[in-house]
Amino acid sequence: MTSFKTLAILAILVAVSLAQFGGQGGSDSNSQGSQSGFSVNSTSGGFGGNGNQGGFGGSSNNSSLRSHANSTTRSEYRYILQQNRCESTRQLLTLRRETSRSDPLFHTISELCREELARDHQEFAKTRLVNAAMARKSLKRVARNLVEYQATIPCLKSSPTGTRITGRGEIEKEIHQFYSKLFKSSDVPQNPSNRRLRRTENPPPFLPSEIRAALRSFPNGKAAGEDKITADFLKKCTDKIILIITHCFNLMMEKEEIPKAWKTSKTILIFKKGDRENLENYRPITILPVLYKLFTKCILQRIRRPLEESQPVEQAGFRRSFSTMDHISTIQRILEASREHQIPLVLIFVDYHKAFDSVEPAAVWNSLKDQGVDQHYIKILQKCYEECSTNITPFFKKVEIPISKGVRQGDPISPNLFSASIEGVFRSTNWSDCGISIDGRKLNHLRFADDVVLISHTPHQASRMLKELVQESAKVGLKINEAKTKSMRNRFALTRPIEIGNKTIENVDEYIYLGRQLNPQNELLPEIHRRRRAGWAAFKSIEKATDAITCQKTKANLFDQTVLPALCYGSEAWTLTKKNSEALRVSHAALERRLVGITLSEQRERNLHREDIRKLSQVKDPLRHIRQQKTRWAGHMARRNDNRWSTATLDWYPREWKRPVGRPPLRWSDELRKNHCIYDNNNKLVEYWTTRAKDRDKWRTVVRAIC
Repeated sequence: MTSFKTLAILAILVAVSLAQFGGQGGSDSNSQGSQSGFSVNSTSGGFGGNGNQGGFGGSSNNSSLRSHANSTTRSEYRYILQQNRCESTRQLLTLRRETSRSDPLFHTISELCREELARDHQEFAKTRLVNAAMARKSLKRVARNLVEYQATIPCLKSSPTGTRITGRGEIEKEIHQFYSKLFKSSDVPQNPSNRRLRRTENPPPFLPSEIRAALRSFPNGKAAGEDKITADFLKKCTDKIILIITHCFNLMMEKEEIPKAWKTSKTILIFKKGDRENLENYRPITILPVLYKLFTKCILQRIRRPLEESQPVEQAGFRRSFSTMDHISTIQRILEASREHQIPLVLIFVDYHKAFDSVEPAAVWNSLKDQGVDQHYIKILQKCYEECSTNITPFFKKVEIPISKGVRQGDPISPNLFSASIEGVFRSTNWSDCGISIDGRKLNHLRFADDVVLISHTPHQASRMLKELVQESAKVGLKINEAKTKSMRNRFALTRPIEIGNKTIENVDEYIYLGRQLNPQNELLPEIHRRRRAGWAAFKSIEKATDAITCQKTKANLFDQTVLPALCYGSEAWTLTKKNSEALRVSHAALERRLVGITLSEQRERNLHREDIRKLSQVKDPLRHIRQQKTRWAGHMARRNDNRWSTATLDWYPREWKRPVGRPPLRWSDELRKNHCIYDNNNKLVEYWTTRAKDRDKWRTVVRAIC
């Protein structure tokens, strides 16, 4: 059965064709086309011009084609239809409607209709992609909107036995059992909060300006909840509607109650990776009412400051002015110094099992109390999490699942609630003597939301830290995934195994942390190979658009916005050697040739150099882009004074470890020291690069001058 989106696309094509041929085609009440909603003129040849020009939309042309078909073979008739493809797909549809199913030519006409519809759909999709690229809009969103159907789960493996389930009823039952168990509270006894709540006044009422500010932070084009209200609609509402919403929110805060409709949500299962028949590999994304998300967003703006102040520099997830680069730079610098000074290093990459869906709400409220959040906001958030349920629709029937634990994914405040709860876990640990010493401070772990890495010199100490983390995490409902938790150590560390209970943690030689592949030797070439694959995958996503765009400048902008970030992700922390630079340049050159439509053999035949290809493609130079990114990031770190670890490790020199004799490996800061330090005529240092970077305006000039 034709889907709704196909009908919509077909309607658009019909409208376009009517606009094109409306001036040529007339109306005839006796024609079959007008009964179907089309304008057909039998005397003028229908949609294709006059009757002498080969149009076959009207009844006279259809009859002539049929009479001609009686004296020709099936293949010849098909050839005649193919020559008239330029007329319109609608005319083929009209011809098929007028042809009897018993006619031997009906199947040929139907096949041509399918081919034309597919071709028109491809042209429509290409036009949408080109228009989005010209307007510099999201191609990913356009491609997602062009999908005509959502793939369903074909089969699942039963949780207890592992047998394959194919029946829809059995799949729905398995989903209900799996997520009912996942979202069921484990009744873990919680330690009472150490902070006594003092009686406080009611918080100030919300202002319309707060509602407007929260609405502006919502992205456009997102799905609506069960109430069918979107954020785009609310943004266009008048001030009168905003005043009504403000009054309702203040009333809820006063009575500490929320609508029951806000406690019911819709959940969509998004496949991550791995086995599609395993429900563990699906991420449940909750679609909540927009008004509820607006309400919690306003609460988040009120409690953001105490939550931010309670987070240490070890936590970089869901925080302003923090990013993955903070931890990537820190880990890279630790690996670099450990290799140069032969420091034993043990890293444990901890993976939690369904972390956001497993944390106990009671642990969240205790953490909020410990971190100084006003009790009125805690009470209203508790009401938001009481007696909640969600509906999952794998096929056509809704599967209702009660929720008694976890934070609601899709809620603006959920990341902050989770960060507050996991902060309570790490506050309960006793790791003051663990970790590595960096200028008198102990660094024993880093975390980006639920991505945790433990840092130590010895496997014994790392085992102790991991054991304590397992115990404290269990108190808030979090369970460590033993299969995905890995350890990595350099050649100077002991080889003693690290265990969780009775299971030994696998030791690996490489690990992908926050999108960056790490290894004990701090070698960059394997990461460049990963970036090359990511660059080709990114180019594949824009290939249709670049092939259709004629303006080379637009193609270059699209390439630089899509492919270059994928190819150079994490390059701020790269230490490029000549070999690595050449490998990256070769990969980028291959993408450039594909962009301009020149093969390597054609380049050699035409004796084109890299500079010639660059003039044709008009894209950015990747090595210059990397140098600019690295220099800009170095300036950010040099200007910070918040004691974060990326800045602390910038010029870290491990004095307690002696560096061996010989030339050291290339350091991350060597390029900055060589290019941006100022020396006098006697080669004496006048100004170090970190001192120059303190002045933002001067350093911005340095970045722009990089060639």
